[in-house]
Amino acid sequence: MKTLNKYKIASFVILLLVIIVSFLITYQFLNLIIAQKIASASILYVLLILGLNFSMFFIIFKLVQVIIEEETTLQKILQQNEVLVENASTEDKKEEYKDVNIDELVQKIIPAIPQNQSLDEFCGNLLTNLSKQLNIVQGIVYCKNNQTSQFELKSTYALYTTEPINPFFEGETLPGQVAADKKAICITDVPDNYFRIASGLGSAKPKHVVIFPIIDKEHTIAVVEIATFQKIEDNTFEIFNKLSAILGKILVKLK
Repeated sequence: MKTLNKYKIASFVILLLVIIVSFLITYQFLNLIIAQKIASASILYVLLILGLNFSMFFIIFKLVQVIIEEETTLQKILQQNEVLVENASTEDKKEEYKDVNIDELVQKIIPAIPQNQSLDEFCGNLLTNLSKQLNIVQGIVYCKNNQTSQFELKSTYALYTTEPINPFFEGETLPGQVAADKKAICITDVPDNYFRIASGLGSAKPKHVVIFPIIDKEHTIAVVEIATFQKIEDNTFEIFNKLSAILGKILVKLK
C-alpha cells in the first residue's frame, strides 16, 4: 500500500510537470507565431512537441487511474480479510465455550468456604474468581440488609470511583431492577458516565456490563455487577443462572 502511494504521488507530480511544460511551450510559441518570428516548418516542429507532451499526459493519466484502481482493490481485499479474521475469532470463541464444561467452571468460580470466613471475604473471593475464569476487569457485590431491605455494598474488585456507592431498594437503579426482575442483564452500550477501568496505563470504558441476581427461595438476597472488555456469549448466561442458585444457598448461611 505504501509503494502504491509513492507511485501515485510520483505520477501526479510528473503529470503536473507535463501540464506546466506544455502550457509554457504553447504560450511561448503562440507569442512567436503572432509576432511572425518563426517559419512554418518550426510551427510543425512545435506541434509535434505538443503532440508528444499531450501523449505523455494521456499515458500518465491512465497510469494514475490504474494505480488508484489497484489501491481501491487492495483496500477492499484488506477489509474483507479483516472481516474474515473477526468472524473466525468469534467462531473460535464460540467453539471454546462449547468445549468448556459449565458445571466445572461454576465450581471454579465459587470460592472455598473455610471455617469462620466472613461474608465480606467470601464476596471478595467470588469477584477474584470471576476475574480469573471469565476475565472480568471490575466487579461489585451488593447484599441485602434484612433490617432495612436495602442492598448495600459488600465487596468490590478493581473499582475506581470518587463517588460513594449508595444502597438501593429493589426496583431502584439497574442493579435494583435486576433484583426485582430476578433475571440477569447485559449492557452492551455502556454510558460514558458508567464506571471506568483504571490502571497504571490510564483508564478505559468497559464494553460490556453484566448484572445478575443471587437468589434463595425465590427472593433476591444479593446482586453482582461485573464489567469486561470481552463480548458476553449467550451460553455465559447459563453460568450466571447456575451461580445465582448455588450462591444463594451459601450466602444465606454466611449472613
